[in-house]
Amino acid sequence: VRFVWKDFPVITALSPKAAEAGHCAAAQGKFWEYHDYLYEQASGLEIDQLKQYADAVGLDAPLFGQCLDSGMMVRKVRAGEQEARRLGLRATPGFAINGRPLNGAPTFEILASEIEQALGN
Repeated sequence: VRFVWKDFPVITALSPKAAEAGHCAAAQGKFWEYHDYLYEQASGLEIDQLKQYADAVGLDAPLFGQCLDSGMMVRKVRAGEQEARRLGLRATPGFAINGRPLNGAPTFEILASEIEQALGN
């Protein structure tokens, strides 16, 4: 079983920049820490806030700021979004199991059942 994150920044106009921020955090090896902070504690997605969150999770803040300001992760975000759409994902969260889309937030039981079925168990 492999879990892969694909961007699908469609919730607000600020979502694409937040997705870029995730890639900037990943460049420093802290994608999941940043991701979790955004979803659990973030109060907004403005650029200044995204930079504050980087500091809160222990990222090199100047390096993160350079990455975010440069737009160097825009292509990665767009490529991830295109891949998500190609897989048939239409909402966040969305999952694809063996290429079959599962849109929305399934319960743990449904997700586990889908994975077990894909594994042939």
